[in-house]
Amino acid sequence: MKRLLMFLIGIVLILGLVGYSLAIYGEKWVNDNLESILNQNPDQKYEFKLGEVDFKIFEGAIYLKNLKINSLLPDTVTHVRGEIEEAFLRNVHPLKLIFNRHLLIDDLSFIHPTIQVNLFANAEKKDRPGSALQEFFGEILSKGEIENFQLTRGAAVFFENGSRSGTIYSLGILVNGLQTDSIK
Repeated sequence: MKRLLMFLIGIVLILGLVGYSLAIYGEKWVNDNLESILNQNPDQKYEFKLGEVDFKIFEGAIYLKNLKINSLLPDTVTHVRGEIEEAFLRNVHPLKLIFNRHLLIDDLSFIHPTIQVNLFANAEKKDRPGSALQEFFGEILSKGEIENFQLTRGAAVFFENGSRSGTIYSLGILVNGLQTDSIK
């Protein structure tokens, strides 16, 4: 009986060590590959550059610092750029992320983002600020299945033909119950 108990304790310890090792490997893999997952769509109009990535598998959260969202459109077309000081992805589903390269999260939060809207006189009416911002946020939300989105303490800076034309401070957005089309 004592041998059986020791054997079972040994098996539990080995399985615990293997599970912990896999979790550590999963965290490292996500930290190293999240940027390529976000940029995997060849038709995207924006490129995501990640500063620091910290995936906490046991918390189910990803913390990002110094996230940059750059337009891939030419500088003569109305476009938006973004710099986000901190981003939090909560309730991340790690198995879908690791095995399917698919982002499924409950909450996405941007803290201290600065959004730069670049407008050009030759732009068509459909390329004005509202359309450009809608396309920008649509691109962000298309990176995965995201249920809730929050942007706090943001700023939007508007440029027209290269000259600064206005700024909005203390920008905030809260959207709950999103249904997004994600990349496949």
